[in-house]
Amino acid sequence: MRINTMIAAVAAWGCIAVAGCGDPGGPRPETAKVHGKVVYNGKPVTKGTVTFVPILGKGGESGESGNGPIESDGSFTLTTFNTGDGAIIGQHNPQVGRAGLP
Repeated sequence: MRINTMIAAVAAWGCIAVAGCGDPGGPRPETAKVHGKVVYNGKPVTKGTVTFVPILGKGGESGESGNGPIESDGSFTLTTFNTGDGAIIGQHNPQVGRAGLP
């Protein structure tokens, strides 16, 4: 199974709650800190990127994705606007991309 469709442990999913995100032309939407660990087959994924893509109509009206690199221990911290600020508040589709996969 491809890693980008398999997220064994993105514990941060529970950190993002459904809420409004404001006017797209106005100030930046509120963010919440997001961090976690990516594991595949019981072992940490040691490189790649985690991206949270907001779901339109469920708090993701701004369309801004949060993303962060996967560290050597499988941990990640998301950034949307400023380093480490997390993801916009709302529901997201999490994605994991790993360099070097076929």
